[in-house]
Amino acid sequence: MNDKGVAKEKNGENGRYWWRQQGEAKCSQPQPKPGDLCPNCHKGKLAFDGLFILVCGECQHIADSGGFT
Repeated sequence: MNDKGVAKEKNGENGRYWWRQQGEAKCSQPQPKPGDLCPNCHKGKLAFDGLFILVCGECQHIADSGGFT
């Protein structure tokens, strides 16, 4: 793919990324991972439960959820 094709793909102009809006702000926060400090209480550590939900052990805040199939 040439440079113009790559630029169009990144901008969503070729239809591959139709959900992106032109000039849309991108999240700058890193994805939470197991073992990270809780973004809510800053005391507990995040860990996955049996349903692939990333939960704080202290305040039970859900930081992320989802799983691969």
